[in-house]
This record gives sequence, structure tokens and C-alpha cells, in this order.
Amino acid sequence: PNSNLQELSVVRNEIDDDGAVAFASALANNCALKTLDLRSNTSITNKGWRAFSKLLCDTSSVKATYLSNHTLSSLSYPVDRHRHRMPSDLVSSLDLNRDRRKTHAAIVKILKHHVHFDMHPLFEWDFKLLPLFMKWMEAARDCPTDFDKDIRRRKLSALYQFIRAMPMMYVEACTSVI
Repeated sequence: PNSNLQELSVVRNEIDDDGAVAFASALANNCALKTLDLRSNTSITNKGWRAFSKLLCDTSSVKATYLSNHTLSSLSYPVDRHRHRMPSDLVSSLDLNRDRRKTHAAIVKILKHHVHFDMHPLFEWDFKLLPLFMKWMEAARDCPTDFDKDIRRRKLSALYQFIRAMPMMYVEACTSVI
């Protein structure tokens, strides 16, 4: 069920890894919760934090990354004794989720974690999605984050994949413009 709850505090509830995994699973489709306060739940280890990492940025595929949670932006913050125990990718995803433009957060996560972007799944739409992809690249260039910002090279790679896969369609598109 949908909820408008934006903050939830479960301080000192003896939540362990199983509880953290359950919370992460429950938040998979949540678009409202921004803050989850887990302070003083000292039994959460890397296993529990990894579940939150996957919730915020599932890198198993581009689609999974896009469908990840881009709303939760604070875990036991600002007074979090355990923040140093959180994996750096989780901290990075929380930082990205602070951007009000959730689509932008999704795009940056995709570009950050899928360096060799495979354009083949997009070929079924011919060249229709190529301008959108190029626009994503431009938007990511202006984002302050810790990933490779060599956008020009990645844009050329995407364009090359399209042209190589559909050379005649490219020639037809170019000749129809003239």
C-alpha cells in the first residue's frame, strides 16, 4: 500500500541484518519515505547495509538501476554513529537521492554504474531514443559526483553502436535531411 510517510524513526529497536533486509525489501516500491532513522541498532552489519545499497542502486541491469529507490536520502542521519560502517556506494546513493529531480538521480546512477552502456536493447526503437540518451549524458556532465565524466567518449561510443548496428537506417536518416 502507498503511504505518504516521509520520516520513520526506529531508534533502539534491536534491528539486526534480517530487520534491515526486511526494511529494504519493504521500501522497494516506496516513493515517499525520505528518512529512516536506524540509530542505536548496533547489530546491523555489512549484510544489512548491502540490502540498502541494492535498494538504492540495483546494478544488476540498467533497468534495475532505473527502477531503484531514488527517494530515500537519509539513513540514521545526521547523528549516525554507524555511518562510517556503511558501504561507500550506499553513502553515494543517499547523496544522489538528495537531488529533487529523481529522474536525474536515476540517470546519474545508471551512468555511474554502467560505464560500458550497451545500446542494443534500445535498437528496437530505431534512433528515437538516441537523442534522449545524449541528453542524459549532457545532464550528467553537470552533476557533482565521483564517477568518470568523460561524457564525450561515452556519447561517441553510443552513437557508434547505433550506426554500426543500423548502417542503412543511418544513411537513410542522413539523406532525408539533405
